[in-house]
Amino acid sequence: MGGEDEDEGEHDGDSGRGRRAILRPHPAAARDLLTRENPFTLCNRRLEAMGGVPIDW
Repeated sequence: MGGEDEDEGEHDGDSGRGRRAILRPHPAAARDLLTRENPFTLCNRRLEAMGGVPIDW
C-alpha cells in the first residue's frame, strides 16, 4: 500500500445502498499508518465532496 488512502469502491450490500470503504494498513505498520490523515476527518471530507453532511464524531 502506498502513502495515500485507497478507496475500495462502491459495493451493494443487503440493503441495496452503495457503500464505500477506506483501506488502511494494519496498525502494526505504525510508521505507514500514522503518517496518514485522520480517518474521521478523511471520511467527513469525502462525505462533503459527495454532497453529504459531515458526521459529528
